[in-house]
Amino acid sequence: RARLAQAKEGVTAAIAAVAQAQEGVKQAEAQVAQAKVGVASAQAKVAVAQEGISTAEAKLAASKGGLQQAQATGEQTKVSRSQYDAAKAAIAQSEAAVKDAQLQLSYTNITAPAAGQIGRKSVEVGQRVQSGTPLMAIVSNDLWVIANFKETQLANMKPGQKVEIKLDAFGSRKFEGRLDSFSPASGAQFSLLPPDNATGNFTKVVQRIPVKVVFDAESIKGYESRIAPGMSATVNVELK
Repeated sequence: RARLAQAKEGVTAAIAAVAQAQEGVKQAEAQVAQAKVGVASAQAKVAVAQEGISTAEAKLAASKGGLQQAQATGEQTKVSRSQYDAAKAAIAQSEAAVKDAQLQLSYTNITAPAAGQIGRKSVEVGQRVQSGTPLMAIVSNDLWVIANFKETQLANMKPGQKVEIKLDAFGSRKFEGRLDSFSPASGAQFSLLPPDNATGNFTKVVQRIPVKVVFDAESIKGYESRIAPGMSATVNVELK
């Protein structure tokens, strides 16, 4: 009986060993299956990598072709640049010729320095004139008076002051104006032979300073064509 019980225990242990062995086989088979999946995944990655290599090689070949084309284009660009520079120089030369022609054409037109009326015309149609020859005198439409005040009268004068103007040609008719500006020097300084007061002349001579007086437009309305340069005038400045 003891031997039978021992034999049964051995059988049970053998069965357990067989079950454990079968479990080990199953685990091994599972590991083999997992290894096969890893191999398949690795093969897929290898295929993708090979495809990437093929794509990179194709791009490299395309880049080399583009480089060669760019080099050829660069040579063509140099030629085109030379042609462009030559054309640009020709254009600049043509523009200079046009400007010179326009300048020469402008010499055929004589432009008056100011708008006004013509007086003392000394040229006729068809007449040939030399450079610098006076052709006519132009009287400007702007009217003003140059009043030669004594230098001792200028102390309280300033531009903008109201002025009363009488012209001998119109009797007692009074015109209004305003003081515009002062001459930068006395009238004697602008003469052909300015006097030199530092030559032993002890007589003090009061100098005259030209003062510009401008007419008011409303004041001379109707007299514009009758007022002429050279008329004698009496000018009174209203000092403030």
